[in-house]
Amino acid sequence: MDSAESSATSGMVARAFGGAHPYFSYNKEILSINIKFILFNYR
Repeated sequence: MDSAESSATSGMVARAFGGAHPYFSYNKEILSINIKFILFNYR
């Protein structure tokens, strides 16, 4: 999961800096990723 997380993080950073509000986009994406991981773990 480390390699998947690192690649996802690099993708999030690239997309965040392409947005109007990098910090907000970055936090929003991290939140959605965390929710997906939680839902996946409880299946």
